[in-house]
Amino acid sequence: MISMRHMAVAFIENNQRWLMMKRDSERELAGGVWAPIGGHLETGEYQDPVDACIREITEETGLLPNEMKDIALKYIVMRKRDQEIRIQYVYFLKTEQTSVVSNHEGTLEWIETDELLDLQSTFTTHEILKHHLMKSTFEDPIMIGVVDQKPSMHFSVIEDYEHPVFK
Repeated sequence: MISMRHMAVAFIENNQRWLMMKRDSERELAGGVWAPIGGHLETGEYQDPVDACIREITEETGLLPNEMKDIALKYIVMRKRDQEIRIQYVYFLKTEQTSVVSNHEGTLEWIETDELLDLQSTFTTHEILKHHLMKSTFEDPIMIGVVDQKPSMHFSVIEDYEHPVFK
């Protein structure tokens, strides 16, 4: 039987530097690689995954909600791994705060924009960053990303569209 895993992650920017986490090598998901801040949605967060994103940011960095600016859902990424479909809600935001706390999940570091694509990260993280840095702004619409078996990621804009009623 296929199960579902919902996650919310954030790419946090401060003056062309991005807060990334080098995940502890013992972590089950993305152990030993660079990742955005985030984690799993908890009960009650499925209707508004931004709540999970904000909770995870505060838990993993010490940043408070009032220190987060321009938070925007930019991507929803889907992929299948074994018998699990993973849905990741990807937010981008800004902060003026540079002090962060340490945590048990990994090491936090501010990374220069031009170094992001050189980090050892998951395929999904790399492709989101590549797409965002090459083609996106904070004003762009929400994109859907789907990972195929090659692997490659395909992006499409998610739009509000109503079909006409046919008689």
